Amino acid sequence: MSRRTLLGLLFLAAVLSAALLASKARAESCPPGTIWDGEFGTCRSIEATPVPGATPGPGIGPGPGPGPHPQPTPPPCPRLAEIIVDDFQTGDGCYVVIRVVDLCTNTFQGDPFTRKVECPKPTASNPCVDPSGNPLFSIGPDGIWCGRDGGRWRVEARVRFPPYVIDVRPYPATLVGWPTAIRLSELGRAAGEGTLDYVPLGGGKPEAPKPGDWRNVRLRLELVPVGFCRVTLPQARGPMTVLQRPRNPLPLHTDFWLEERGVTGRPLYLYWEVPSHPAAGNTFLDPGLNARVGLPEDFPAFRGSVRAPYVLRWSFEWEEYKEETNKYCDDKSPPGNECDSNNDGIKDRKWRWETRRFWEPKSEGGVVDPDAIRGLPPQYRADLNGDGKADALWNYNSVIRRMNESDRPAMGSLAFEMGTGGVFPLWVREAQGQIGWPSP
Repeated sequence: MSRRTLLGLLFLAAVLSAALLASKARAESCPPGTIWDGEFGTCRSIEATPVPGATPGPGIGPGPGPGPHPQPTPPPCPRLAEIIVDDFQTGDGCYVVIRVVDLCTNTFQGDPFTRKVECPKPTASNPCVDPSGNPLFSIGPDGIWCGRDGGRWRVEARVRFPPYVIDVRPYPATLVGWPTAIRLSELGRAAGEGTLDYVPLGGGKPEAPKPGDWRNVRLRLELVPVGFCRVTLPQARGPMTVLQRPRNPLPLHTDFWLEERGVTGRPLYLYWEVPSHPAAGNTFLDPGLNARVGLPEDFPAFRGSVRAPYVLRWSFEWEEYKEETNKYCDDKSPPGNECDSNNDGIKDRKWRWETRRFWEPKSEGGVVDPDAIRGLPPQYRADLNGDGKADALWNYNSVIRRMNESDRPAMGSLAFEMGTGGVFPLWVREAQGQIGWPSP
Protein backbone atom coordinates (compact mmCIF):
# COMPACT_ATOMS: atom_id res chain seq x y z
CA MET A 1 0.00 0.00 0.00
CA SER A 2 1.42 3.42 -0.98
CA ARG A 3 1.98 6.16 1.58
CA ARG A 4 -0.56 8.35 -0.23
CA THR A 5 -3.21 5.60 -0.08
CA LEU A 6 -2.47 4.95 3.63
CA LEU A 7 -2.78 8.63 4.50
CA GLY A 8 -6.04 8.80 2.53
CA LEU A 9 -7.48 5.82 4.47
CA LEU A 10 -6.41 7.33 7.81
CA PHE A 11 -8.03 10.63 6.83
CA LEU A 12 -11.29 8.89 5.86
CA ALA A 13 -11.28 6.92 9.13
CA ALA A 14 -10.81 10.14 11.12
CA VAL A 15 -13.67 11.84 9.26
CA LEU A 16 -15.92 8.82 9.81
CA SER A 17 -15.13 8.70 13.55
CA ALA A 18 -15.83 12.43 13.92
CA ALA A 19 -19.10 12.12 12.01
CA LEU A 20 -20.26 9.16 14.13
CA LEU A 21 -19.37 10.94 17.40
CA ALA A 22 -21.26 14.04 16.26
CA SER A 23 -24.25 11.85 15.27
CA LYS A 24 -24.22 10.20 18.74
CA ALA A 25 -24.13 13.57 20.50
CA ARG A 26 -27.07 14.81 18.43
CA ALA A 27 -29.00 11.59 19.04
CA GLU A 28 -28.63 12.02 22.80
CA SER A 29 -30.23 15.47 22.56
CA CYS A 30 -33.33 14.22 20.68
CA PRO A 31 -36.62 13.99 22.67
CA PRO A 32 -37.94 10.55 23.65
CA GLY A 33 -39.51 8.58 20.83
CA THR A 34 -37.31 10.19 18.17
CA ILE A 35 -33.89 9.54 16.64
CA TRP A 36 -31.31 11.76 14.96
CA ASP A 37 -31.60 11.68 11.15
CA GLY A 38 -28.16 12.66 9.79
CA GLU A 39 -29.44 12.84 6.21
CA PHE A 40 -31.89 15.65 6.97
CA GLY A 41 -30.10 17.08 10.03
CA THR A 42 -33.08 16.79 12.40
CA CYS A 43 -34.77 14.53 14.96
CA ARG A 44 -37.57 12.38 13.57
CA SER A 45 -40.12 9.92 14.91
CA ILE A 46 -39.14 6.25 14.97
CA GLU A 47 -40.90 4.35 12.22
CA ALA A 48 -40.85 0.65 11.51
CA THR A 49 -39.88 -0.43 8.03
CA PRO A 50 -42.45 -2.94 6.60
CA VAL A 51 -40.92 -6.32 5.75
CA PRO A 52 -42.75 -8.58 3.24
CA GLY A 53 -44.61 -11.34 5.10
CA ALA A 54 -44.04 -9.77 8.52
CA THR A 55 -46.53 -8.25 10.94
CA PRO A 56 -46.03 -4.51 11.29
CA GLY A 57 -44.69 -3.53 14.69
CA PRO A 58 -46.34 -0.98 16.97
CA GLY A 59 -45.76 2.67 16.31
CA ILE A 60 -45.23 5.44 18.82
CA GLY A 61 -48.30 5.71 21.01
CA PRO A 62 -49.11 7.25 24.38
CA GLY A 63 -46.78 6.73 27.31
CA PRO A 64 -46.48 3.12 28.48
CA GLY A 65 -49.04 1.91 31.02
CA PRO A 66 -48.65 -0.76 33.67
CA GLY A 67 -47.50 -4.24 32.75
CA PRO A 68 -44.82 -5.46 30.31
CA HIS A 69 -43.71 -2.98 27.68
CA PRO A 70 -42.81 -3.88 24.06
CA GLN A 71 -39.28 -3.00 23.00
CA PRO A 72 -39.06 0.00 20.64
CA THR A 73 -38.70 -0.83 16.98
CA PRO A 74 -35.04 -0.36 16.01
CA PRO A 75 -34.18 1.89 13.05
CA PRO A 76 -34.01 0.00 9.74
CA CYS A 77 -30.71 -1.42 8.51
CA PRO A 78 -28.74 -0.76 6.48
CA ARG A 79 -28.88 2.89 7.55
CA LEU A 80 -26.95 4.81 4.90
CA ALA A 81 -25.58 8.31 5.27
CA GLU A 82 -23.39 10.47 3.07
CA ILE A 83 -20.19 11.98 4.48
CA ILE A 84 -18.14 14.68 2.74
CA VAL A 85 -14.50 13.62 2.98
CA ASP A 86 -12.84 16.22 0.73
CA ASP A 87 -13.52 19.22 -1.49
CA PHE A 88 -11.76 20.81 -4.42
CA GLN A 89 -12.20 23.44 -7.10
CA THR A 90 -11.46 23.24 -10.83
CA GLY A 91 -11.91 25.57 -13.74
CA ASP A 92 -15.55 24.53 -14.20
CA GLY A 93 -16.71 24.74 -10.58
CA CYS A 94 -16.50 23.41 -7.03
CA TYR A 95 -16.90 19.78 -6.01
CA VAL A 96 -17.11 17.64 -2.88
CA VAL A 97 -15.93 14.03 -2.53
CA ILE A 98 -18.57 11.85 -0.86
CA ARG A 99 -18.44 8.46 0.84
CA VAL A 100 -21.55 6.46 1.78
CA VAL A 101 -21.38 4.83 5.22
CA ASP A 102 -23.70 2.25 6.80
CA LEU A 103 -24.36 3.60 10.30
CA CYS A 104 -25.43 0.13 11.46
CA THR A 105 -22.05 -1.46 10.75
CA ASN A 106 -19.81 1.64 10.53
CA THR A 107 -18.52 0.51 7.14
CA PHE A 108 -18.17 2.35 3.84
CA GLN A 109 -20.38 1.29 0.96
CA GLY A 110 -19.15 1.50 -2.64
CA ASP A 111 -16.53 3.83 -4.08
CA PRO A 112 -16.13 7.56 -3.41
CA PHE A 113 -17.91 9.86 -5.86
CA THR A 114 -17.97 13.59 -6.55
CA ARG A 115 -20.84 16.06 -6.59
CA LYS A 116 -20.79 19.57 -7.96
CA VAL A 117 -21.72 22.25 -5.42
CA GLU A 118 -22.01 26.01 -5.38
CA CYS A 119 -18.67 27.72 -4.94
CA PRO A 120 -18.23 29.97 -1.91
CA LYS A 121 -19.11 33.55 -2.70
CA PRO A 122 -16.43 36.17 -2.07
CA THR A 123 -17.03 38.40 0.92
CA ALA A 124 -15.84 41.85 1.84
CA SER A 125 -13.16 40.30 4.06
CA ASN A 126 -11.49 38.43 1.20
CA PRO A 127 -8.25 40.29 0.47
CA CYS A 128 -7.82 38.54 -2.89
CA VAL A 129 -10.93 40.08 -4.46
CA ASP A 130 -11.97 43.68 -4.76
CA PRO A 131 -15.28 44.94 -3.29
CA SER A 132 -17.01 43.99 -6.56
CA GLY A 133 -15.79 40.38 -6.36
CA ASN A 134 -13.17 40.67 -9.11
CA PRO A 135 -10.00 38.61 -8.48
CA LEU A 136 -6.87 40.46 -7.46
CA PHE A 137 -4.35 37.71 -8.23
CA SER A 138 -1.52 38.85 -10.49
CA ILE A 139 1.69 37.39 -11.90
CA GLY A 140 4.93 39.15 -12.69
CA PRO A 141 8.71 38.79 -12.55
CA ASP A 142 8.62 38.69 -8.74
CA GLY A 143 6.10 35.82 -8.59
CA ILE A 144 2.37 35.53 -7.96
CA TRP A 145 0.71 37.86 -5.50
CA CYS A 146 -2.61 39.06 -4.18
CA GLY A 147 -3.61 41.80 -1.78
CA ARG A 148 -6.05 44.58 -1.21
CA ASP A 149 -6.03 48.06 0.29
CA GLY A 150 -8.84 48.10 2.85
CA GLY A 151 -8.69 51.86 3.36
CA ARG A 152 -7.28 51.74 6.89
CA TRP A 153 -5.26 48.56 6.36
CA ARG A 154 -3.46 46.62 3.67
CA VAL A 155 -2.28 43.02 3.50
CA GLU A 156 -0.64 41.19 0.61
CA ALA A 157 1.31 38.00 -0.03
CA ARG A 158 3.68 36.87 -2.77
CA VAL A 159 5.02 33.47 -3.79
CA ARG A 160 7.55 32.32 -6.38
CA PHE A 161 7.65 29.03 -8.23
CA PRO A 162 9.80 26.55 -6.28
CA PRO A 163 12.54 24.40 -7.87
CA TYR A 164 12.05 20.72 -8.61
CA VAL A 165 14.84 18.19 -9.18
CA ILE A 166 15.35 15.63 -11.95
CA ASP A 167 18.20 13.17 -11.40
CA VAL A 168 20.00 11.87 -14.52
CA ARG A 169 22.81 9.35 -15.10
CA PRO A 170 25.10 9.80 -16.95
CA TYR A 171 25.03 13.59 -17.18
CA PRO A 172 25.65 15.91 -18.94
CA ALA A 173 26.76 13.59 -21.76
CA THR A 174 25.75 10.05 -22.63
CA LEU A 175 26.62 7.66 -25.46
CA VAL A 176 24.59 6.31 -28.34
CA GLY A 177 22.97 3.07 -27.18
CA TRP A 178 23.91 3.64 -23.55
CA PRO A 179 21.12 3.28 -20.92
CA THR A 180 20.37 6.70 -19.45
CA ALA A 181 18.53 6.83 -16.12
CA ILE A 182 16.04 9.67 -15.46
CA ARG A 183 14.01 10.20 -12.27
CA LEU A 184 11.82 12.97 -10.87
CA SER A 185 13.18 13.03 -7.34
CA GLU A 186 11.84 16.16 -5.66
CA LEU A 187 8.92 18.50 -6.31
CA GLY A 188 9.40 21.58 -4.19
CA ARG A 189 6.69 23.59 -2.49
CA ALA A 190 6.69 27.32 -1.88
CA ALA A 191 4.64 29.71 0.23
CA GLY A 192 4.52 33.38 0.99
CA GLU A 193 2.43 35.30 3.45
CA GLY A 194 1.62 38.72 4.77
CA THR A 195 0.49 39.50 8.31
CA LEU A 196 -1.06 42.30 10.35
CA ASP A 197 -1.15 42.37 14.14
CA TYR A 198 -4.30 44.46 14.49
CA VAL A 199 -6.97 46.00 12.25
CA PRO A 200 -9.35 48.40 14.05
CA LEU A 201 -12.35 47.81 11.78
CA GLY A 202 -14.69 48.35 14.75
CA GLY A 203 -12.92 51.47 15.94
CA GLY A 204 -11.10 49.96 18.92
CA LYS A 205 -7.47 49.35 19.77
CA PRO A 206 -5.49 46.35 21.05
CA GLU A 207 -5.85 47.27 24.72
CA ALA A 208 -9.53 48.20 24.33
CA PRO A 209 -11.07 46.26 21.41
CA LYS A 210 -14.50 46.94 20.01
CA PRO A 211 -16.83 44.53 18.19
CA GLY A 212 -15.69 44.11 14.59
CA ASP A 213 -11.98 44.62 15.29
CA TRP A 214 -9.56 42.07 13.81
CA ARG A 215 -6.27 40.70 15.08
CA ASN A 216 -3.67 38.11 14.01
CA VAL A 217 -4.43 38.63 10.33
CA ARG A 218 -2.59 36.30 7.98
CA LEU A 219 -2.81 36.01 4.19
CA ARG A 220 -0.98 33.01 2.71
CA LEU A 221 -0.30 31.85 -0.84
CA GLU A 222 1.09 28.39 -1.54
CA LEU A 223 2.22 26.68 -4.75
CA VAL A 224 1.57 22.94 -4.42
CA PRO A 225 2.77 20.31 -6.95
CA VAL A 226 0.25 18.03 -8.62
CA GLY A 227 2.76 15.18 -8.36
CA PHE A 228 4.45 14.75 -11.74
CA CYS A 229 6.26 16.57 -14.55
CA ARG A 230 6.19 16.40 -18.33
CA VAL A 231 9.44 15.74 -20.19
CA THR A 232 10.31 16.04 -23.87
CA LEU A 233 13.60 14.51 -25.08
CA PRO A 234 14.22 14.44 -28.85
CA GLN A 235 15.11 11.05 -30.37
CA ALA A 236 14.83 9.21 -27.02
CA ARG A 237 13.79 5.53 -27.16
CA GLY A 238 12.48 3.19 -24.51
CA PRO A 239 11.57 2.47 -21.83
CA MET A 240 14.35 -0.10 -21.40
CA THR A 241 13.70 -3.22 -19.34
CA VAL A 242 17.17 -4.69 -19.94
CA LEU A 243 20.11 -2.35 -19.46
CA GLN A 244 21.76 -3.19 -22.74
CA ARG A 245 21.31 -1.76 -26.20
CA PRO A 246 18.57 -3.81 -27.90
CA ARG A 247 19.24 -5.58 -31.18
CA ASN A 248 16.13 -4.00 -32.66
CA PRO A 249 15.48 -0.34 -31.87
CA LEU A 250 12.79 0.32 -29.25
CA PRO A 251 9.97 2.76 -30.08
CA LEU A 252 10.56 6.47 -29.78
CA HIS A 253 9.77 7.70 -26.27
CA THR A 254 10.18 11.43 -26.65
CA ASP A 255 7.22 12.89 -24.72
CA PHE A 256 6.31 11.37 -21.37
CA TRP A 257 5.27 11.98 -17.73
CA LEU A 258 7.45 11.33 -14.70
CA GLU A 259 5.88 10.79 -11.28
CA GLU A 260 7.70 11.99 -8.17
CA ARG A 261 9.74 9.03 -6.87
CA GLY A 262 11.97 10.50 -4.19
CA VAL A 263 15.73 10.04 -4.02
CA THR A 264 15.43 6.27 -3.56
CA GLY A 265 12.89 5.51 -6.29
CA ARG A 266 13.61 3.49 -9.41
CA PRO A 267 14.45 5.63 -12.44
CA LEU A 268 13.20 5.36 -16.01
CA TYR A 269 15.77 4.09 -18.54
CA LEU A 270 16.00 5.50 -22.08
CA TYR A 271 18.62 5.41 -24.81
CA TRP A 272 19.49 7.03 -28.16
CA GLU A 273 20.19 5.50 -31.57
CA VAL A 274 21.66 8.73 -32.94
CA PRO A 275 24.00 11.40 -31.52
CA SER A 276 22.93 14.96 -30.82
CA HIS A 277 24.03 16.11 -34.26
CA PRO A 278 22.20 18.89 -36.12
CA ALA A 279 21.22 16.33 -38.73
CA ALA A 280 19.13 14.55 -36.08
CA GLY A 281 17.11 17.73 -35.43
CA ASN A 282 16.05 19.54 -32.25
CA THR A 283 19.62 20.45 -31.29
CA PHE A 284 21.33 23.66 -30.25
CA LEU A 285 24.89 24.78 -29.65
CA ASP A 286 25.70 27.03 -26.71
CA PRO A 287 29.48 27.28 -26.06
CA GLY A 288 28.85 29.08 -22.77
CA LEU A 289 26.58 26.30 -21.52
CA ASN A 290 29.07 23.68 -22.71
CA ALA A 291 31.82 25.38 -20.73
CA ARG A 292 29.55 25.42 -17.70
CA VAL A 293 29.08 21.63 -17.81
CA GLY A 294 32.68 20.89 -18.86
CA LEU A 295 32.13 19.83 -22.49
CA PRO A 296 33.87 20.96 -25.72
CA GLU A 297 32.37 24.13 -27.10
CA ASP A 298 31.61 22.54 -30.49
CA PHE A 299 29.49 19.70 -29.02
CA PRO A 300 25.75 20.34 -29.74
CA ALA A 301 23.00 19.13 -27.39
CA PHE A 302 19.48 17.87 -27.86
CA ARG A 303 17.05 20.59 -26.80
CA GLY A 304 14.62 18.83 -24.47
CA SER A 305 12.13 20.47 -22.15
CA VAL A 306 10.53 19.86 -18.77
CA ARG A 307 7.63 21.44 -16.89
CA ALA A 308 5.62 20.49 -13.80
CA PRO A 309 1.99 21.42 -13.04
CA TYR A 310 1.28 23.24 -9.78
CA VAL A 311 -1.88 24.59 -8.17
CA LEU A 312 -2.06 27.88 -6.32
CA ARG A 313 -3.83 27.78 -2.95
CA TRP A 314 -4.74 30.78 -0.84
CA SER A 315 -5.90 31.14 2.73
CA PHE A 316 -6.91 34.11 4.86
CA GLU A 317 -7.15 33.77 8.64
CA TRP A 318 -8.04 36.26 11.32
CA GLU A 319 -9.74 36.65 14.70
CA GLU A 320 -12.74 38.95 15.06
CA TYR A 321 -13.70 40.53 18.37
CA LYS A 322 -17.32 39.97 19.42
CA GLU A 323 -19.58 40.74 22.32
CA GLU A 324 -22.77 38.77 23.05
CA THR A 325 -25.22 39.77 25.78
CA ASN A 326 -27.71 37.17 27.03
CA LYS A 327 -30.14 36.93 29.95
CA TYR A 328 -30.16 34.05 32.42
CA CYS A 329 -32.45 32.87 35.20
CA ASP A 330 -30.55 30.60 37.60
CA ASP A 331 -29.23 30.40 41.13
CA LYS A 332 -26.87 33.31 40.38
CA SER A 333 -29.81 35.64 39.56
CA PRO A 334 -30.97 38.10 42.24
CA PRO A 335 -34.23 37.41 44.11
CA GLY A 336 -37.35 38.78 42.48
CA ASN A 337 -40.51 37.85 40.64
CA GLU A 338 -39.49 38.02 36.96
CA CYS A 339 -38.55 34.44 36.13
CA ASP A 340 -38.67 30.84 37.31
CA SER A 341 -35.14 29.65 38.14
CA ASN A 342 -35.90 25.98 38.89
CA ASN A 343 -38.92 25.25 36.67
CA ASP A 344 -41.34 24.76 39.56
CA GLY A 345 -43.87 27.30 38.26
CA ILE A 346 -42.93 29.98 40.76
CA LYS A 347 -41.20 33.18 39.67
CA ASP A 348 -38.52 33.57 42.28
CA ARG A 349 -35.70 35.47 40.54
CA LYS A 350 -34.92 38.49 38.41
CA TRP A 351 -33.32 38.16 35.00
CA ARG A 352 -29.53 38.27 35.11
CA TRP A 353 -27.78 39.82 32.11
CA GLU A 354 -24.30 38.68 31.16
CA THR A 355 -22.00 39.90 28.36
CA ARG A 356 -19.58 37.44 26.81
CA ARG A 357 -16.51 38.96 25.19
CA PHE A 358 -14.35 36.81 22.96
CA TRP A 359 -12.18 36.56 19.83
CA GLU A 360 -13.73 34.31 17.17
CA PRO A 361 -11.33 32.58 14.73
CA LYS A 362 -12.32 32.93 11.07
CA SER A 363 -10.82 31.77 7.80
CA GLU A 364 -11.37 31.68 4.05
CA GLY A 365 -9.43 30.05 1.24
CA GLY A 366 -9.34 27.64 -1.64
CA VAL A 367 -7.66 26.83 -4.94
CA VAL A 368 -7.10 29.72 -7.34
CA ASP A 369 -8.56 29.33 -10.82
CA PRO A 370 -5.75 30.15 -13.29
CA ASP A 371 -8.24 32.32 -15.18
CA ALA A 372 -8.39 34.55 -12.09
CA ILE A 373 -4.69 35.46 -12.34
CA ARG A 374 -4.25 38.71 -14.21
CA GLY A 375 -1.37 38.88 -16.66
CA LEU A 376 -0.91 35.09 -16.79
CA PRO A 377 1.12 34.29 -19.96
CA PRO A 378 -0.24 31.45 -22.14
CA GLN A 379 2.80 29.26 -21.49
CA TYR A 380 1.84 29.04 -17.81
CA ARG A 381 -1.65 27.67 -18.50
CA ALA A 382 -1.67 23.90 -17.82
CA ASP A 383 -4.65 22.17 -19.45
CA LEU A 384 -4.27 18.70 -17.93
CA ASN A 385 -7.53 17.13 -19.12
CA GLY A 386 -7.64 18.58 -22.63
CA ASP A 387 -10.89 20.52 -22.23
CA GLY A 388 -9.39 23.83 -23.32
CA LYS A 389 -9.35 25.34 -19.78
CA ALA A 390 -6.33 25.71 -17.55
CA ASP A 391 -6.47 23.36 -14.56
CA ALA A 392 -3.08 24.31 -13.07
CA LEU A 393 0.05 26.40 -13.62
CA TRP A 394 3.17 25.18 -15.40
CA ASN A 395 6.33 25.52 -13.33
CA TYR A 396 9.55 25.80 -15.37
CA ASN A 397 11.95 26.15 -12.43
CA SER A 398 13.72 22.84 -13.16
CA VAL A 399 17.01 21.63 -11.69
CA ILE A 400 18.99 18.74 -13.25
CA ARG A 401 21.21 16.80 -10.89
CA ARG A 402 23.75 14.04 -11.56
CA MET A 403 22.90 10.59 -10.18
CA ASN A 404 25.46 7.93 -9.22
CA GLU A 405 25.47 4.22 -10.04
CA SER A 406 23.45 3.48 -6.89
CA ASP A 407 20.59 5.69 -8.09
CA ARG A 408 21.41 8.32 -5.46
CA PRO A 409 22.45 11.95 -5.91
CA ALA A 410 26.17 12.04 -6.73
CA MET A 411 28.39 13.29 -3.93
CA GLY A 412 31.88 14.75 -3.60
CA SER A 413 33.80 15.46 -6.79
CA LEU A 414 31.04 13.85 -8.89
CA ALA A 415 28.31 16.10 -7.51
CA PHE A 416 26.66 18.31 -10.11
CA GLU A 417 23.39 20.20 -10.42
CA MET A 418 22.22 22.98 -12.68
CA GLY A 419 19.08 25.11 -12.90
CA THR A 420 17.76 24.91 -16.46
CA GLY A 421 14.58 27.01 -16.46
CA GLY A 422 12.45 24.38 -18.19
CA VAL A 423 15.11 23.37 -20.73
CA PHE A 424 16.40 19.78 -20.64
CA PRO A 425 19.75 19.82 -22.51
CA LEU A 426 21.29 16.42 -23.13
CA TRP A 427 24.49 15.75 -25.06
CA VAL A 428 24.65 12.37 -26.89
CA ARG A 429 27.99 11.32 -28.39
CA GLU A 430 28.89 8.60 -30.88
CA ALA A 431 30.02 5.53 -28.98
CA GLN A 432 33.54 5.38 -30.45
CA GLY A 433 35.88 3.06 -28.60
CA GLN A 434 33.04 1.93 -26.36
CA ILE A 435 33.89 -1.13 -24.26
CA GLY A 436 31.25 -3.14 -22.42
CA TRP A 437 27.86 -2.14 -21.03
CA PRO A 438 26.54 -1.17 -17.64
CA SER A 439 25.75 -4.08 -15.34
CA PRO A 440 22.03 -4.97 -15.22
